[in-house]
Amino acid sequence: MDMERAQHTIEDFVQTYFPLHGLDPLKDFLKWWHLLVFVEGAIYQADEENEQVAGGTDSAEPAAGPASTGLEAVQAVLRERGLLTEGVRCELLAGQQYWREERRLCSLMRRRPAVPPGGHACDCGFSAEEVLAASASKSFDYRLLNHLLYALRGVQPDEALLAFLRVDELLVDIGDDFLDYEDDITAGGGGSFNLLRCFVHLHGEGAPLTLARRISELEGERGRLLAALPAEQRSFLRRRQVEAAEGEGEGALRWQVPPLVLDEAAFRRQFG
Repeated sequence: MDMERAQHTIEDFVQTYFPLHGLDPLKDFLKWWHLLVFVEGAIYQADEENEQVAGGTDSAEPAAGPASTGLEAVQAVLRERGLLTEGVRCELLAGQQYWREERRLCSLMRRRPAVPPGGHACDCGFSAEEVLAASASKSFDYRLLNHLLYALRGVQPDEALLAFLRVDELLVDIGDDFLDYEDDITAGGGGSFNLLRCFVHLHGEGAPLTLARRISELEGERGRLLAALPAEQRSFLRRRQVEAAEGEGEGALRWQVPPLVLDEAAFRRQFG
């Protein structure tokens, strides 16, 4: 399962990110496939282990998960190859922080699975700012692989492109969280971080409106950052977005919020 998920990410990464670097998705991938697949496979295995830990405790201070061991192995391999650039190190740290927050947030939601219509607000034990910070680190694997492409070629990162991709990844993650919302509640006892899930605990039935404001802000920022990129990159990104939407089927370019779950424990008993 870990390698299947890793394969999907690698395929998407190669098809989307390689052309933005001026790289051939087939010829250039074959140069570095062993390293990229190792890194992504190790991350996905560690991610599943972390979700198992996060879904197995209701403690306010959940035990440290084994996921950091996977990142330590990745770091050792990259250090040996002289690929631990500042960008790579930052994303490895972001991964460790994300997994810590996933364990903490999920344990707090498991302790109070029934949500009143107005949400738990400050009684959640976490804030909207903490949830958004966790969401911002969720795609650290894509950013790590992207920084590896710069390191492997010995070139400086394109800051304008990185800024655009970060916002684009945030929007993709929100869409994925909508699609995976019910699965993230049931799978592994509720050990998966999900932005919508956290916002339901915070805001109850008001979560979609709050997220709509967030999406609107990010879409505006994405448009501004896209306009600052070279024409060739802009054209490719627009074309890639349409291709991805076609692959997902009708409605993929629209935001579709799933029905909210206000009692996660009951939902897991029924559908888990």
